[in-house]
Amino acid sequence: MHHTYLITLPGPVGSHSPQAQVTVTATGDLSPLGNPVYSDASGAVRMEITPDGHASLLTAGPDGPLRADPLD
Repeated sequence: MHHTYLITLPGPVGSHSPQAQVTVTATGDLSPLGNPVYSDASGAVRMEITPDGHASLLTAGPDGPLRADPLD
């Protein structure tokens, strides 16, 4: 299990602006599905990352697949 991931969030539809990125770290909590929960330093972004690398936001945010790149 990785402890830190770089998450790339989708930009606005039809926009050519750069995509936002956030670094999240394992919290020690588990999601309702039993996957590890990760959070950014502020706690505003909380997400689960499945063993196969799919990331899903647990807080409000953009819909769709998120890219999670392990940093450790």
